[in-house]
Amino acid sequence: MKLLLPEGGMVAIINTVPRYYLVEERTRAFFDFFKNESKYNLRIYHLDSKEEEKGYDDLLDMIILKNKNFKGLYLPGGSVVRCAKYIHKHTLKEKIHIVGYDLTPEITHYLKNDTIDFLISPKIENQAYQGIYALYRHCVLQEPVPKEIMMPIDIIIKENLDE
Repeated sequence: MKLLLPEGGMVAIINTVPRYYLVEERTRAFFDFFKNESKYNLRIYHLDSKEEEKGYDDLLDMIILKNKNFKGLYLPGGSVVRCAKYIHKHTLKEKIHIVGYDLTPEITHYLKNDTIDFLISPKIENQAYQGIYALYRHCVLQEPVPKEIMMPIDIIIKENLDE
């Protein structure tokens, strides 16, 4: 987001999965990264992931109406497609930059048409393998396993999407 908005601005964070550790950690890390950057105004909004598309539209209407300096959306989980649909459908004075998670065919459509700027892909298959392997090491081999296992991620942009 810092690359997309070097001049700063208001960035909305939309959390749609309440009390989900992974989404909370993504949000916390995002806030920590910007904590000493006064030119960025970060605001968290909560919306139930079961909300219909109109609920997302109403929330984004409200964010745009109340925040004249709204320039970016950070979507740590679950709402990328719905928010991208809204941004793509509405012609706004300034481009709203979007950083989201997960790589699905519907989401990549919005990456290809420049609605989404960056997608973070956490390599779920590798995470699953590492989790099962840690369980095997603990239960079968009786080895200690670390509390945290660092995992690589892919940063996907339109130009490297098909690699």
